[in-house]
Amino acid sequence: MFARIKKNNKLIALITSLIGMFLFFVGGMFSSNTQLEKISDYVTNVVVNQTRNKSLCAITIGKSKDGEQIPNADLEFHNTYGTFMQQRIAFASTVNSDKEIDIKFDNINTGNLSFLYGGAVGTIPYDDGHYLHNTLPVELMFVDERMYDISNYVVYISQSQADSILDGNSVPRQENGFHTSDEYKSLLKQIVPISIDGVSSKFVIQNIYFENNYYCGSLSEVMGDFLIFSYYLPGELRSQQRNMYFMDEYVYHNRYFMNYINNAYPSHNYSLKINHYNIVGEIDEDYFLSFYAEEVRGKDWVNSLCVAVAITLLALSIFLIFFVGSKGNNTIGYTILQLAVLFIPYVIFSLLFKITGNVSYLSETACKANLFAILIFAAVFMFFSIYGGWFSRKRTAKVKDSYEISI
Repeated sequence: MFARIKKNNKLIALITSLIGMFLFFVGGMFSSNTQLEKISDYVTNVVVNQTRNKSLCAITIGKSKDGEQIPNADLEFHNTYGTFMQQRIAFASTVNSDKEIDIKFDNINTGNLSFLYGGAVGTIPYDDGHYLHNTLPVELMFVDERMYDISNYVVYISQSQADSILDGNSVPRQENGFHTSDEYKSLLKQIVPISIDGVSSKFVIQNIYFENNYYCGSLSEVMGDFLIFSYYLPGELRSQQRNMYFMDEYVYHNRYFMNYINNAYPSHNYSLKINHYNIVGEIDEDYFLSFYAEEVRGKDWVNSLCVAVAITLLALSIFLIFFVGSKGNNTIGYTILQLAVLFIPYVIFSLLFKITGNVSYLSETACKANLFAILIFAAVFMFFSIYGGWFSRKRTAKVKDSYEISI
């Protein structure tokens, strides 16, 4: 049998290297990164095809009944802000984002409201007459003044909500469709009653925010009209605060934040939900959220085993080519054939991916492993092709010397 191997060493090397390269793709199908990639691809399809504006959807995370508190919203905002682009929303912390509770102004009709957590009050001047919120990328009309009367809850209202309140007070609009700066400023520190499931509470207007920036626009897209609150809300409403992470039309963005959620919320003491406000039609919610399940990460050992066997087979093919049987210089034809064989699995799995659209066939994990394997194999192959003759002559000389000594 060994004689046959010596005789057909280069043919066997072709077969072993081909099987080795196939195993990178087979193992990649079981990698947790590939499972995450598949789910991210599904989420991207939901965003592009099943949301109203085809640009965003959101996952919200809160504590379960006996679970841990959600991470501090201020820290989470700073941890995630500008992850990919500063002008792209990544995180918010909200209450009633999916409109499960009936929250409305008592005296004006703006529809069901959500709350956005804003943290400490305060403004940052960034241009002449322009102010940013102390912690959020939201532009405010006026300098924030600290409220010392804490008997009422503090909120920031939008410009359109301010217009509605002024309309209700019979204040006429200007020709441009808005009110004057002084008319808007007259609303500050005014008390507005807001009903929560029919129970009215008094809120004081802290400031007015402009809606025409990316952050407010994105929030309006996924949860509609909202108010910004500082720290306190009536009753048990604050306990229903949920951290919100945004998914968009880019697979790499979604995969990053799904992986981030797995790391930031390591236990299952949290409840994950999809914000359905802007989703159109039915989606596979269990699959959407399955990136957080343990079974997604349960088969990495299969990938590790396949990679180990693949590396062994590639090393064996190098050994067969240069150290077994005919060890003469490889012909140009054989060299081209051996290197071409390395690309066959990639071509086959690319076709399978194109036909089926299944990310598992052409996962990022498998493609990276395949590329590194090709580069290393080619480098080792060329090294032994150049210096293999020297190794062979040295070994032959040793055998000859030992033979002469024995004589």
